[in-house]
Amino acid sequence: MINVKVENENNNLSESIITTPNELTCSELIIYLQKAKIEISPETNIIINGNYINKLSNEKIKLKDKQKIILKKFEKNEENTTLKSNDPSIPHWRIITKGLNLFGICENPKCKAYLKEVVNNIKEKTYNLIEQNLNMKCPQCNVPVFGSNIGFYDCYYNFYGKKIYNIEENKEEIHSIGKKINNFDKVEIDDNDNIIINNEKYQIYKTDNNIISFFNIDDYSTIIKLIFQIRYID
Repeated sequence: MINVKVENENNNLSESIITTPNELTCSELIIYLQKAKIEISPETNIIINGNYINKLSNEKIKLKDKQKIILKKFEKNEENTTLKSNDPSIPHWRIITKGLNLFGICENPKCKAYLKEVVNNIKEKTYNLIEQNLNMKCPQCNVPVFGSNIGFYDCYYNFYGKKIYNIEENKEEIHSIGKKINNFDKVEIDDNDNIIINNEKYQIYKTDNNIISFFNIDDYSTIIKLIFQIRYID
């Protein structure tokens, strides 16, 4: 075990020393941060050696004793507001489309979208966030981008997966969240946006062509599997 220094730019540059293994995944690192009562939100970026860490990646991070870890919250500004227009003056990397859209920050200094929020339009009807999020790229420069937010437009959606509970009590349990719906594209949806199969009700979510619905992942570290099912509104 080693000691690392955490510099929290979200909290007036407060510093904390925590003890961690010298090699661990980002999810495991976040668990250690949470146990030390250090807040991590979906907007919090983790920076090590000047590199932004993908919070959904299962790659091992190698740390050194007295390593500095920076926590920095991304603040949106007017230029980063969500757009859904075909106006040619709007950059193509800011346009959302029907279905699931991933949002992230381009970190390529040579790109026109450098340090701006870009949008990846996901065409798949089934999307495995934990695995496929690693494939997100800036639409302008094609450099990999970490998807930090998820938005839905003009569609129905459902999700299911697995989540870890009772982290702070050191009694970790893995529970299922949501439930897979077979033939999601074909089953009947009632007026209350429910699907009933074999007398079992499935709640689904809907966003029309005037609304962008954002799915807030309140705690990245506790979700170990998350799959979205998408159905376009005709």
